[in-house]
Amino acid sequence: MDAARLAGMPLFADLDGEERAEVAARVHEVTVEADATLALQGDNAYELFLIEEGEAEVRRDGEAIATLREGDVFGEIGVLVTGTRRATVVATTPMRLVAIFSRDFRQIDRQMPAGSAKLREIMRERVTRTSL
Repeated sequence: MDAARLAGMPLFADLDGEERAEVAARVHEVTVEADATLALQGDNAYELFLIEEGEAEVRRDGEAIATLREGDVFGEIGVLVTGTRRATVVATTPMRLVAIFSRDFRQIDRQMPAGSAKLREIMRERVTRTSL
């Protein structure tokens, strides 16, 4: 992935150029069509996602509970806390996402704790609004 694209994403905006290059080397670009299931409630959580383009619906126990858009992150609770997906996420439009596998996130966390601190803050805010 091109490190310059990460500069426009709120999660990575505060990183310097060298840090963004390191992150870019560890993330994966994913493109999906509408109706693709991105996460399935109850499955093991191996990666988290940042939405670069498109929208998705979050469903818990089959009920729609949120809409995710550009700049939103999902899957972080499963990767950082529970180890399993707490909800199902389905693309409602074609999407372009940035995926970070848990092993890569741990490496980023060790090398750039300030960057992962922002992700942890996003997670805390989400947990405050919803229950695990």
